Amino acid sequence: MSYVYGMYRPLKFCEVIGQEVVVKLLKKALSLEKLPRAMILYGPSGVGKTTLARLVAAWFVCENRTEDDVCGKCDMCKAIQNDSLVDVLEFDAASNTGVDDIREILNQSNYAPQYSSQKIFIIDEAHMLSRSAITAMLKTLEETADHVRFMLLTTEIDKIPSPIRSRCFCLALQSVNPKSMSEHLAALDGVKISEDAMDLLVQLSNGSMREVLSLTQQAAMLDSNVNLSVIHEILSFADEVFVAKMAGFLLSGQFVEIFEEITNFTKSKNISLLSFLTQLIQFFQAEIQKAESAKKGPLLRILIDLNKLSVAATKISFFSAMITIGLAEIAYNNRISN
Repeated sequence: MSYVYGMYRPLKFCEVIGQEVVVKLLKKALSLEKLPRAMILYGPSGVGKTTLARLVAAWFVCENRTEDDVCGKCDMCKAIQNDSLVDVLEFDAASNTGVDDIREILNQSNYAPQYSSQKIFIIDEAHMLSRSAITAMLKTLEETADHVRFMLLTTEIDKIPSPIRSRCFCLALQSVNPKSMSEHLAALDGVKISEDAMDLLVQLSNGSMREVLSLTQQAAMLDSNVNLSVIHEILSFADEVFVAKMAGFLLSGQFVEIFEEITNFTKSKNISLLSFLTQLIQFFQAEIQKAESAKKGPLLRILIDLNKLSVAATKISFFSAMITIGLAEIAYNNRISN
């Protein structure tokens, strides 16, 4: 993780990818000294919520700050990046959900900051706080001292109670668009990524900058020239011939062959069935785009079933067996419909 966060994590506002509007708002509010004392940053995982919260904290302590950005290099900026500045406290609500946990944190808001004009509390996964913890926080938000700021981060804004939301300035972060991701990957130092490998990395990341950088990290450890075969290797992907063969079985309703082929293949090859399921989904997405309107129906039905199977499979521990059985069932249902 240190490779991803240390080398690739933005150290300045100008380095943040795909969140131009939010960055502009934060910088404007900071420069005019109008940043609200309680904020919520919400959006999908891996799009920059923690990064932006830390950059806001760095604004108040940076030793070489310019008119619109922090330096990212001074001792104070590094202390925030390393989570070692006592005036900035990061709290993981997912593992500390109780009222006693939050009270211990909130009690520290009574003490003045040591190195900054502000004491900043960054609460990640804020939607995981218990009802009693939320009640305790609500009281603190209503009586926030001038030297205290709260930044709540969440992937599920709807689970944050409305009394909390109404007392916070809420900023929505978006999934990072593919073009921004590709441009950023192409500019990385020390790594050369082929176009098809980059397309696959971006597609697999689902808009998460953290995910695409994590995958890139793994690939670069194997080879600094990252191509499609390297990505397939780290993700334990099946080869394209096998994917096409299994897709044909799904289309023709050969459910017995599906079950037998996957069972035999997984015994002899080191493939991830979850990754293989992703490949099948991508295969049918491409086929639907190429197919004539009259032929899209069966392809679309299978794609819908594959997506449902993918969602269900990630929520259970024995997903390999479930995927095998699920694919056979999709083929069987397709045979009946035909």
